[in-house]
Amino acid sequence: MPVSDKEAFQSLRPLSRNRLEAALRERTDAAVAVETLGAVDSTNEHLLRKARQPEKRFVVCCAESQKRGRGRQGRRWLSPANGNVYLSVLAPRMPQSMAWLSLMSAVAVARQLDRLGAPKISVKWPNDVFYDGRLKLAGLLIESRRQRCVIGLGLNIHSPAPAFASPLAARWTALDEITDRSYDRQVLSGQLSAALINAFRQTEQSSLAQRMASWREYDMLRGRSLSVVTSTGATERGVAAGVDAQARLR
Repeated sequence: MPVSDKEAFQSLRPLSRNRLEAALRERTDAAVAVETLGAVDSTNEHLLRKARQPEKRFVVCCAESQKRGRGRQGRRWLSPANGNVYLSVLAPRMPQSMAWLSLMSAVAVARQLDRLGAPKISVKWPNDVFYDGRLKLAGLLIESRRQRCVIGLGLNIHSPAPAFASPLAARWTALDEITDRSYDRQVLSGQLSAALINAFRQTEQSSLAQRMASWREYDMLRGRSLSVVTSTGATERGVAAGVDAQARLR
């Protein structure tokens, strides 16, 4: 259902650090510094450059657009100035498990979107957020440098402009395509940043059983027949059976 001009303006108006930070602080008590930028190479790379500086706080960076946004395995993430969410969180230290942080960060994003009324949300191992088990809505990229960790998130609020379309466009979706609700990008960015910060803390504090239960709640692949190409190039076939204690796909 199309949104009104007023609702579209809510998402397209420039990012406000104060409004984003206010929404973030409603959801977490962690010490956080917040940055908002215009165009940037990538929010992950911007924060990784800061990793050389000691920092006891989390740092959140949100941008209007990315010139070299990227996803897993070096894939390009289209990042037009279109009112979408491009953000990263720099943690003050490395997590106990990068693999579990990847999964729990995606679950945190899925749960937040679920709470906000986005329907049929699930996570494709390890950290892609999907609608209806077939269309990608958001993706995460976890990276590290100098014993610091960055969690990057790209979320489609609006469909990409035609100029940014690609052969993969048929596999994507956006919030304005799957829900009749409007979303204030400022508030949404703050809520998602808080969700990622809390996911980092909870990954360290929760038990394996709790992490497993959280993953099962949003596991898109469980019970599906899969063909998996291994690092050696071999193809293995089977049925997805969740994850193991190291967060590897079973």
